Amino acid sequence: MFQLYPSSKRPLVKSFKTVEHFHGKGGVENEIVKPIRLKAQIKHAVDATTELCETYFGELEFLAISPLTNLALAYLKYPRLTECTHHLYIMGGTIYGNTHSRI
Repeated sequence: MFQLYPSSKRPLVKSFKTVEHFHGKGGVENEIVKPIRLKAQIKHAVDATTELCETYFGELEFLAISPLTNLALAYLKYPRLTECTHHLYIMGGTIYGNTHSRI
C-alpha cells in the first residue's frame, strides 16, 4: 500500500539543503529516476503516522530520509511511536550532513 501525505515545509532546527555533491543530481549518482506520480492525501503526514501506529501497533516500519521532521513531530505528538515501530531505517538526520568512513 503506497499513500502519500503532505509533510512539514521545513526542518525543525535549521534550513533545508540538498546534497548533490554527495549523492549526485538524481540522488543515486547522476541518474535521474522518473518519479511515480501519486495524489497526496488531505491528512498531514504526522497525523497519518500516529493513526497508522494505532492500526499497525508493533508492525509498523519506517524508511526515513533526512531531515526527519515528520518523525520528530509524530513522536512529540504520540510518544508511543517507539513502542509501535517494528523497524526504523534512516538515511540522514545528522547535524553534520552525510558522511562516510572506511573500515
